[in-house]
Amino acid sequence: IRLGWHDAGTYNKNIEEFPQRGGANGSLRFEAELKHGANAGLVNALKLLQPIKDKYSGVTYADLFQLAGATAVEEAGGPKIPMKYGRVDVTGPEQCPEEGRLPDAGPPSPADHLRQVFYRMGLNDKEIVALSGAHTLGRSRPDRSGWGKPETKYTFSGLIGPDAVPVPGPIG
Repeated sequence: IRLGWHDAGTYNKNIEEFPQRGGANGSLRFEAELKHGANAGLVNALKLLQPIKDKYSGVTYADLFQLAGATAVEEAGGPKIPMKYGRVDVTGPEQCPEEGRLPDAGPPSPADHLRQVFYRMGLNDKEIVALSGAHTLGRSRPDRSGWGKPETKYTFSGLIGPDAVPVPGPIG
């Protein structure tokens, strides 16, 4: 899920030109972007997907990353995400977005920071909360995010950490 999100999460609705606008374009396969702090550990996901890419060379990295994310969501008990194909890959590392387009793990003003990042993509507060729900899946590792949190089952629970208690009532 994280690989697909990080490839797509660099999107800027205010930029019309490809590839400057970022988004799901396969750029994360290049070391220039993979070395961004927010992408720590994603090399492992790339290694898992590379044999699939090698076998199906007509599939773009951008489509493969999004398909992997959609498949992971479904396998974790989330909804089936209808896929559309035909995304275009960037052709070289010089087309990678600059560092800083993804949310920071520990900004001084988290709400303002998240709004700045997500509003740039054209998303609203409700969508920020919904997308943040992916953090309830799996675990965080200090070598990847700077945070070490306990593992949850590989299904969506709405809880962050195995001992979290849900708050009753509707959200929003």
